[in-house]
Amino acid sequence: MAIMYILSGFALVIAFIVVIVYYFTPKRKADVEAAKYEMLNDYDEPIQDDPEIDSEK
Repeated sequence: MAIMYILSGFALVIAFIVVIVYYFTPKRKADVEAAKYEMLNDYDEPIQDDPEIDSEK
């Protein structure tokens, strides 16, 4: 039974390493960083008044 815990833990570590390598390779850097800059650009747009939020209940 202990060998199953060791193997499943090892499999999770390998999966985590694969995810890290996949997302942090230099080829994907532009795609990963694009989402950050898109979110930052959203702050440049003015916020429109929402009558539902502004109305008193």
